[in-house]
Amino acid sequence: MSDRLASYKEIAAMIERGDRHEAKEHILKLREAWFELRDENQSLKQEIQNLQAKKDVASSLKFDGSLYWLYEDDLAGDAVKSAGPFCQRCWDVDSNLVRLQGRSHGRDIWTCLGCEKVTYGQGYVPRDPNVRRTTR
Repeated sequence: MSDRLASYKEIAAMIERGDRHEAKEHILKLREAWFELRDENQSLKQEIQNLQAKKDVASSLKFDGSLYWLYEDDLAGDAVKSAGPFCQRCWDVDSNLVRLQGRSHGRDIWTCLGCEKVTYGQGYVPRDPNVRRTTR
């Protein structure tokens, strides 16, 4: 028996000539091929959903020069920040949206726990080297 899948007409002809065993083998092959195609179809549908979700995220992301922010439309239709900031490196390289963690209070320094990159936001203010820190 070959690896080629038999057609419906070929299987019907096998049954008509009394070769039920061969017909059954071909039907089982068709059934197995159907299950494989069904699984592949489900996998491809999931991949399409994932790509659509990334596309939707990408269209809502805005880069401010150092950080990514998610925006959504408010009731008036104006785009407003809804989440963030997110790591530029992780999004640009891996299409992975990783929320940054604030490092210094009020100084706009952010750390990515995904790639460990430190990012300085637009509001970053360097410490004044002339001011001595006091400890308690």
